[in-house]
Amino acid sequence: MPSAAVIGDSIAIGWNVPADDAWPLIAADRLGWNLTDLGEGGAGFTKPGVNTHDFDDQVSAVIRLRPQVVIIAATINDAATAKVAPGTVKTATQASVDRLSNALPDTTVIGMGAVWGAMAAPAVTSVMDDALKNAVLGAGGHWLAIGQTFLGRADLMQTDGIHPNAAGQTLLGKTVADAIAKAGIEPGPASE
Repeated sequence: MPSAAVIGDSIAIGWNVPADDAWPLIAADRLGWNLTDLGEGGAGFTKPGVNTHDFDDQVSAVIRLRPQVVIIAATINDAATAKVAPGTVKTATQASVDRLSNALPDTTVIGMGAVWGAMAAPAVTSVMDDALKNAVLGAGGHWLAIGQTFLGRADLMQTDGIHPNAAGQTLLGKTVADAIAKAGIEPGPASE
C-alpha cells in the first residue's frame, strides 16, 4: 500500500467531525493509500496553528516520514497575510515546497487550492492558490483544479460556515480522489 501524507489546516484534519471522516483519509482510502494526516487547525504557510506549527513544520514531518506521495492544500489561514503582504505568502510557500521537493525528489507532490465554504471565495484566494500552484508545478508536481466544492452548498457546512460537516468531508475526499485518479497521478517509488 503506497504511503502518503497531507499538509493542511483544520479542514484537512476534519475539525469537529469524527477523525475517520476527514477528507484526506477518505481520499486515501479510495486510492488505496496509507495516509498520515499532518494537518493542524489554524496553520498555514505564514501562520502557526493551534500547536504552534506552520506548514513548513509539517514539511519537516513529511521529510522524516519519506512518503511516496504528499498532498498540500492551500489554506484560508494565509488570507490575512495575503491581503497585506502577498509576497510573504509567495515566498513562504515557495520555500516550503522547494525544501520538500529537494529533500524528497522521488515523492509525488500534489497541490490543491484553499477550501472555502458555501459562499464565493474572495479575490485574495488567488494569492494563496497561485503561490502554491506555481511552487508545486515548478517542482515538477501536480495541481488539482477542483474548484469550489461547497459553493452554494450550506448543507455541507458546519454552523461556522467554514468547516465542512461529515457529508462535506466525504464529498471533498471523493472529489480529490477522483481528480487524482482522472489525472493518472501515481505515488513515487517506495523509500528504502
